[in-house]
Amino acid sequence: MRKKRYKYDFAAKKESGDGKASVVYAVISFAFVLVSFCSVYFGISEAVAGAVGLAATLLSLAGFFIGLKSLRDQETSHSFGIFGTVANGLLAVLWIGLYLAGIN
Repeated sequence: MRKKRYKYDFAAKKESGDGKASVVYAVISFAFVLVSFCSVYFGISEAVAGAVGLAATLLSLAGFFIGLKSLRDQETSHSFGIFGTVANGLLAVLWIGLYLAGIN
């Protein structure tokens, strides 16, 4: 009896556009974190810090849901989607925690 031969296909899958968008949202949200903290540290304006913080929170939540949407697609690679979802989730938790603590 012959041994069964397995055929493996290592064709590279393309990256999801939504996964890339999720990573971009995470980078922009992190940049807003830095802008907000620097504006408070240098005493520019607390209103600016609050507005930037609100925008960063909304961006991170949108990026989180876009990243989750990108993970549903079976025909694409999930590396950017996973990274974007985790990064946006952590940033959203950071911002919501700051709002609840009253620091921002």
